[in-house]
Amino acid sequence: MFQYYLDLILDVCERCIIIQGGKVVADGHSEEILSDKKLLEENNLELPLSLQRKGQTPGGDMDEITKLHHLLGHWAEHNTEHAKTYQDWSKKAEALGRPELATLLKTIADETIAMDSHFRKAMEICR
Repeated sequence: MFQYYLDLILDVCERCIIIQGGKVVADGHSEEILSDKKLLEENNLELPLSLQRKGQTPGGDMDEITKLHHLLGHWAEHNTEHAKTYQDWSKKAEALGRPELATLLKTIADETIAMDSHFRKAMEICR
């Protein structure tokens, strides 16, 4: 999994699997796996930021609404990134002489952007 997801995994997931070269090198409780500095370093990962901070207990004790609030923020962030990607590909499709595809990708981008308000509203309701 990508490095920037490690804190999210630690907070939300009970189980964590590290795969290197197509093989499972670690499988167990997230807290155990993600606090094993040697294992992480051997697999080109770093300790999650929350474990790098002294005196902080690792995640795993979040209530479900707090988890959902955190996930909604994460999803909203990636929603925006995906919308930009769709817009970029729409422009590429147009440049490649594929106007129907370009129009469809632009529609997908527009509808993805429209979802941002739903993510924000859901986050407000979770508070």
